[in-house]
Amino acid sequence: MKKEILTFLFSSFIVFLLQGQSDVHYIKLKRPAFPIDELEFRYLEVIDGRRDTTNLGYVNKILHKNPLRTQLKGGLESSIKNLLDDMLIQVITERPKFVFIFHEIQILESLTSSTQYGYCKVELEIARKTDGQFYSLGIFETEVNNRKIDVTWSHGKRIRRAIKKCLKTFNETEWENNQGELIDATAIPYTYDYKSIPPRGLYRSFGELAQKKALKGLDFDLEKVITSEIYDDQYFLILEKEELADQIRYISDGTHIYLYAGKLAQKSTFLKAVHQGRYWLFVTRYSIPEMGIVFGLIEEIAAYKGRIVYFDTQTKKFRKLNDFKIIQLTKKDHPEIFEAYKKSKRKLKDRKEVIIKLNEKYHLAAEAETG
Repeated sequence: MKKEILTFLFSSFIVFLLQGQSDVHYIKLKRPAFPIDELEFRYLEVIDGRRDTTNLGYVNKILHKNPLRTQLKGGLESSIKNLLDDMLIQVITERPKFVFIFHEIQILESLTSSTQYGYCKVELEIARKTDGQFYSLGIFETEVNNRKIDVTWSHGKRIRRAIKKCLKTFNETEWENNQGELIDATAIPYTYDYKSIPPRGLYRSFGELAQKKALKGLDFDLEKVITSEIYDDQYFLILEKEELADQIRYISDGTHIYLYAGKLAQKSTFLKAVHQGRYWLFVTRYSIPEMGIVFGLIEEIAAYKGRIVYFDTQTKKFRKLNDFKIIQLTKKDHPEIFEAYKKSKRKLKDRKEVIIKLNEKYHLAAEAETG
């Protein structure tokens, strides 16, 4: 009898916990141990400029069968303001104040039998505000990743570190002498025009690439590292001002897009897209954790051998291109592409052909819309 009572109480307790669980995991941004005393600026206001304001990413929790979407506790703008109040040391002397526009805060995690990876990417635009109008001083993008025993409870720390890195990168620019470029307030969040390739140049973020705002006055070259008939080319960035190399995330040579893929021999390396349009297609032999962590694909390509991935320029998300994703991309809206793939041998070239055909269709549709 005693055993039955204990079993009943334990079962009731579990049911109570499950009923009390939300379908959202809230991330709290804790106060930093020390403020960043070398920054000579403060914030005026914080704007949530994300396209999707309902979710930072997904986390896994023991009492939930499915991953939970995440949000910042208290909302993005409020929680970021509280963090900045602690992060930016308060001083008596007057300092410039800027508008912080967050275009993206993305978190990911990978839970495997051997280890756990946590990942965060932040894309932050900093702007002057004059007479009610915003003047952009740059858009900065950075990633933070690490291993933890429980990565779910350390996402707040990675977000804080990524924001700090963005602020320090901005501080290294000549912002004192930069009046900025006028921002169209109706263009927040921004969109990427996939009908054409951005001009040749170096870009610190996807936002600068989308707005075709390459860094000025920088001559660069790309040195090939690996050449293969199977794998795409990998390149070193050759830049006279080497200290700026770590800031670059995207490169355009006017014909192709190159994506930052981590460090090799302490040099920044970039992968060239196989095909570009709405979807950028990459084929790489990078393995976990290097390629996965840098691309934010740690939960997507663990134990994945094909290493063919695509980037959706409209959602800013990377995905591995397997049969399941091809079905999602084609079966409902593009059945003729789906049927052609189903009849193929489903090899690497067949998967590449799916993206090429999709890009052609989206390009034609976009041109028809604009007349």
